Amino acid sequence: MDLYLKNIEAFKVTGTEEINGNKTTVVEGLLTGDSMEEALKNSGIESTTAGLGISTEDLVTLMDSVEGMPVKLWISEDGYVMQYELDMTAMMQGILDVMSAVEENPITISKTLVHMTCSNFDAVPDFEVPAEALAAA
Repeated sequence: MDLYLKNIEAFKVTGTEEINGNKTTVVEGLLTGDSMEEALKNSGIESTTAGLGISTEDLVTLMDSVEGMPVKLWISEDGYVMQYELDMTAMMQGILDVMSAVEENPITISKTLVHMTCSNFDAVPDFEVPAEALAAA
């Protein structure tokens, strides 16, 4: 989440909402350049597009052609990102444009959103760290 919080451009507070009983501030902005590229790599898009016959070079070209990826974050009063949404419409349309370049009837995407809700922060039960792990640290 730090990637989004540190690199979102032109962000603005657009409201408040309750997520899973937590009051949140809604922040929206644009992820661009290297930050957008890193976010997409972290999403696993490279392995997905490789399976579709799109090379890493094609993917880099697509990322360069997209002005930015709209991001929406719901941040709790404690600073946790309770929910986030990435609008990947332009990226996915670019991928389909490459795939259907020779098609007579190209495919058009109206909207592609990745939406995730987070919960149970710090809810890991107590455990004992093995001695060999402690010794290796």
